Amino acid sequence: MLELKTPQAYPRRVLFSVLGLSPQILTETLYALMKSDEPFVPTEVHVLTTTKGAEYCRLALFQENGGWFYRLCEDYGLSGVHFNVGSIHTLRDACGREIEDIRTPSENNAVANQISQYVREFTADSACALHVSIAGGRKTMGFYAGYALSMFGRAQDRLSHVLVAPAFEGHPKFFYPTPYPSVIRTRDDKGILEVDKALVELAYLPIVRMREALDTDLLAQSRDFSDLVNQLQRRLVEDELVLMVAEQRLQVGEVSIKLSPINFLFYYWLVRRHLAGLSGIHIPPPDVPDVGYRDEFIRLKDEVVGLMRDMERSETALKHGMTKEFIQLRKTEIKKKLQQALGVNSQAYLIHAVRQGRKNEHKITLPIEKIRIVYKGD
Repeated sequence: MLELKTPQAYPRRVLFSVLGLSPQILTETLYALMKSDEPFVPTEVHVLTTTKGAEYCRLALFQENGGWFYRLCEDYGLSGVHFNVGSIHTLRDACGREIEDIRTPSENNAVANQISQYVREFTADSACALHVSIAGGRKTMGFYAGYALSMFGRAQDRLSHVLVAPAFEGHPKFFYPTPYPSVIRTRDDKGILEVDKALVELAYLPIVRMREALDTDLLAQSRDFSDLVNQLQRRLVEDELVLMVAEQRLQVGEVSIKLSPINFLFYYWLVRRHLAGLSGIHIPPPDVPDVGYRDEFIRLKDEVVGLMRDMERSETALKHGMTKEFIQLRKTEIKKKLQQALGVNSQAYLIHAVRQGRKNEHKITLPIEKIRIVYKGD
């Protein structure tokens, strides 16, 4: 596992920028990154923009014998930065058509999905430090880029906005402060601006990193930005847990989760202990099955109908007591089912290991007022 501290120390360093019709923001950001208190020289640059923005980028940054990206590299001795026309990515709608501008709700949703997908992919690489710039593009693009980094970002990832002195901000002929004397005309063509004296700085924006609240499977599988946001939101508001005993299933909000009879009985057992104010269970040492847990567990079987052969097999397995392997298997299978059904929202309903003294107690931690048991006929 990599144990790198500063973003610059990572072997792969990515600058990801959302841009509109001002390609100079990219060179300004690169300049500011080099000159910041925490210098960051990317190994690769990726730009996400509209069709017109992509055209502006290609003409301004990569024009042969005059592209501003090439000039920046030459003026400041930058090398090893992978950035070319193939690094300029065009926004597309849900049907794969290039987007000229973000005008409709469906285009807006497609843009959110694309931005979050790029951020997700970059942050999936443990050898990568990601720097996201939100200085360009429509405000919605910057918002989505920042929100995506908040959801997926790690300790080494950063979010920023480049700040440019008012006289130079948005000036079509200003791309970065040169390391030598240079001048351009003011926008009204009535004066002269000294390019080498322009003030360009980087404003780092703090983010709340929510990656740990997202389930690993959800990080890998979900492609819809709105779905991720909704699941994170529901993660903050716990739904009631209902145990439907006759059907051996759990109901969490609108989601129904069917468990195998033995797993349901195990979960039901821990819920009953929790509601009775009892402590969680301890995993017994290897080869020392716990007879008390076994007896308490089996006594509840008559309350859960339909166990039949599944329970008969388990009673045979529990003949000498409840083993470490039995408990761990139940926890693993229940966790998998809950995470498949609830994604990020599963955390509140899992069987948690809670440290008590020198041992872990395995227990349900959902507040008891959020739990209800429904028996047949209730």
